[in-house]
Amino acid sequence: MKLHPGYADGLGRELGIVVITAAVDDPAPEFTAVLERDAKGFRVHIHCPKRGHGGIVVQSRINGGTWTLYGHFSRGAVYDDRLLAVPHTSESREYRLCWWDKDEPNGGWSWDSFRLPL
Repeated sequence: MKLHPGYADGLGRELGIVVITAAVDDPAPEFTAVLERDAKGFRVHIHCPKRGHGGIVVQSRINGGTWTLYGHFSRGAVYDDRLLAVPHTSESREYRLCWWDKDEPNGGWSWDSFRLPL
């Protein structure tokens, strides 16, 4: 099956025929987060190479509040274009990521923070 042209490691993990070994080598995702300006205002572009994992879990918190789930993503690029919690004020946004394999979180959390301008 692994020799079939349509085979990919992600498919093998879903079928349970490939063991996820990257979790040992990559205990927490490494990611970059960049503040960008687009037509709607500001957004945060989060990029995380998957390194053989099924995807990533992204949690965020605003102004030091409670961590909340932002989403599960199977691609390496995520965009947070949510409006400011309080319009016309700056705010801090923190992000933490962990691996998402076989429909469950895997490994440790990594994080970064930003202050969004007016």
